[in-house]
Amino acid sequence: MAENNKVYKDLGTELEISSSHQSSIDLKGSFSTQDIQTARLIFPIEKDKMPFPLSSLTASIYMKGNDFVLQDTCSINKDLSKVSYILDDDTIKHFGSVQAELYLRYNQGQSLSVHKFHFKIDQALVDQDLDVIYQVYIRDLEDVKAEYIANFENLDTELRQMLEGLRVEITGLEGDSDALSAKLIALEQTLIAMDALKKSGDTATGTINNTAEVGYTVSYGYLRHYVGVQTSGTTIRIQIGSSATSWGKYVDIVVGGTETVGDNEFCIFPISPTAAYAIGIAPVGTKWSKSIINGVEKVASNTTNMKSVVEIGRNKDIGFLGINGSNALTDAIVSSNDDFNNVLEFGRNYYISASAKNAPVAVGTDTAGSATAYVRSVSSIGQVYYHYNGRLFYRYMRNSPLAPYVTSKTDANGWVEFETVVGAQTKADKALSDAKTDATTKANTAETNSKAYTDSYFASKTIASNLAIYLSDTQSYTWNHANMKKGMYIEVVRYTVGTGSNDYGYFEIFVSKDFIERRLGKACWLPIPQSASGEKKAVKFAISGNVGTLTGYASNATSPDSAWAVSNLRID
Repeated sequence: MAENNKVYKDLGTELEISSSHQSSIDLKGSFSTQDIQTARLIFPIEKDKMPFPLSSLTASIYMKGNDFVLQDTCSINKDLSKVSYILDDDTIKHFGSVQAELYLRYNQGQSLSVHKFHFKIDQALVDQDLDVIYQVYIRDLEDVKAEYIANFENLDTELRQMLEGLRVEITGLEGDSDALSAKLIALEQTLIAMDALKKSGDTATGTINNTAEVGYTVSYGYLRHYVGVQTSGTTIRIQIGSSATSWGKYVDIVVGGTETVGDNEFCIFPISPTAAYAIGIAPVGTKWSKSIINGVEKVASNTTNMKSVVEIGRNKDIGFLGINGSNALTDAIVSSNDDFNNVLEFGRNYYISASAKNAPVAVGTDTAGSATAYVRSVSSIGQVYYHYNGRLFYRYMRNSPLAPYVTSKTDANGWVEFETVVGAQTKADKALSDAKTDATTKANTAETNSKAYTDSYFASKTIASNLAIYLSDTQSYTWNHANMKKGMYIEVVRYTVGTGSNDYGYFEIFVSKDFIERRLGKACWLPIPQSASGEKKAVKFAISGNVGTLTGYASNATSPDSAWAVSNLRID
């Protein structure tokens, strides 16, 4: 069976390389004694929350359980930093609890324990009447070495036999150039018929079919070298080499700078004063790197790993295009209980059901529709939401962690609704209709009011008449301010102290309604025209509700202002 068509029952967890938390991990699962060649243990390996490089080492597993002890080598996926092991036909028959531990052994002699773990093998119903033979199987590096040596020896024998056969055939053809030429021509035609692509520089003219889960990648060497946190302005030299004694290209970079230093083959990205690693690009296959800080060298191996920036493949029966770690042009589902804050990957068509969280406030729980994301960077993402009834919304997510950008022009969740042509026309038509209705109503009201107006509405209203008062601070007069349209008329007459009002010198002073309302509580001087000594009447106005009040001042009863008296008060 081809590897791509094999089926496995996977059991495992992420294993963190650390001196802390070394108690055995429960894998929370089990295999069956009938899981023959399908029971696979698989472990992503991490250190400091980052994928752990698995170059220049072998991984081995030690297991013991019901009547068996086993030590064997594991498979390694260097690109994904994963270790896997498939239980063999004998081991899977030993049902019960299994204790195990994973080890990494480096080529230069170092080794470490990754983690202890445990799981169960359940006895299948069909196996319950069978006896299990005690098994001890220790397969270490020497076993592997012996096996490979035997294989190489067999291969060497076969190759020698093939070479000897070729020598005999060549000897037979040395005297027959025509036969040799015919064979070469036949070989050339066979190669042409195979239509095989060259490794480099060839052009495919037909369909290329690849059944792998990841069929095509574009990758680069991802360099990550520990330098420790350094102060801004510190110069760090990063150099790469093929061995611990053979060094090649280097770059000098200043901590706190903003420029990438180097070329397309080897460069280091800007290092902030809070970063502990120098990160950049190095040729694939680079084994060694070193940093030089203030004359101090720190050498490290396996700091460069291959990292894919473009991937074309499939996830089960769904194809995908991966760009810089994000999938594009694929389908995804956001369930009715999910969150718009999870719509983060470019090119995906997110189906939105009802009651999705962080939706536009205007739609409430009626959120059915679809959404897409436009990724500028991991901390800058735009979202477009297509509501099922034709409404269109947009919002901007920023910062780390991502959060909606809320302004006075957005709703509480950061959404802005785009206006459609139909929607705009509908609103314009309604606004026009409402304006016409409002204008008609107001016109009718104005006409009705105008017909109801009478001359009395504009007629003057007398507050007091036939007076002969100084209008001192103890004298006040009130009126209904709602009836005032224009203002107040104050009539004065010439006055002789001790005699009374004179029947001449009449004059009427007008104070506008606007002036009264703007100068409430203020001392207002009303000058007497044609007066020889600058005579005046000092007054102040007050309004409480609809009641207006006029009050004088004591100075109105003293010379020279006492030469005039107030004879009449009216409003208009």
